[in-house]
Amino acid sequence: MDEIIKKISAYDVFNSLIPGGALVYFLKLLGYINISADNIILLIVLAYILGLAGSRIGSIILEPIAIKRGWIRRDYEGYVKAQKSDERIMLLTTISNMYRSIAGSLIVLALLALGTLAPEVFRRWLLVVYGIACFALFFKSWIKQEDYVARRVEINRKDADGNR
Repeated sequence: MDEIIKKISAYDVFNSLIPGGALVYFLKLLGYINISADNIILLIVLAYILGLAGSRIGSIILEPIAIKRGWIRRDYEGYVKAQKSDERIMLLTTISNMYRSIAGSLIVLALLALGTLAPEVFRRWLLVVYGIACFALFFKSWIKQEDYVARRVEINRKDADGNR
């Protein structure tokens, strides 16, 4: 257990656990879950997964909208290079992503709250729809992450070739 706690980063806390913890609280209020505080491990895992879902909604849905609207700019190559010389960039990115995660988590909360309005006979189908949506969300997130890895490798390859 100590090993797991050592591996939890500030990014995980701010971008998954805190928004996810808030979602767990509201899920209890909405009647989706009934888990006692005694089951702390389950609550933490659930908070992490829900926070991760909120984070992914922010990354996969909200971020592209904000970029397309011109509200934020992305220069990934510039970011990777600047990150090497400016240690505060990582902190600023963590904070920025926390806001994005909270916004995504609020969308999760809104969708779950709307689900409580569905007639009881449709609730099981709603859970199926939520499951399919989560699959699509995490599948797209995986593809996006793989693209970031490939782009970082390419940027570092260019830098290495340029320094020869």
